[in-house]
Amino acid sequence: MGPNYACLFVRYIEEQIGQQYTGTVPQLHKRYIDDVVGIACCSRVEFEDYIAFISNFHPALQFTHTISETELPFLDINLRIYGDRIRTSIRYKATDTHSFLH
Repeated sequence: MGPNYACLFVRYIEEQIGQQYTGTVPQLHKRYIDDVVGIACCSRVEFEDYIAFISNFHPALQFTHTISETELPFLDINLRIYGDRIRTSIRYKATDTHSFLH
């Protein structure tokens, strides 16, 4: 039940942010449980204002972010822009030992 409650809570917070934030918001915002990927076509200052707003919106939530014009990590993949396409590759975390059970 944990992921269901997390989805409900984060969705509620997203709606509250959408109603209260008056600045520029990302044009793309996709979420998987509590991980979000987005695209924003705005100045860096406008984006940092948005991040500051959502980071201070609710004390139970802490947002981390990566800003890049060409590449970003999301879950266990890297997303890279090549021309007009997005390419993906597997992202291994620093703690990954590459140990598998058969």
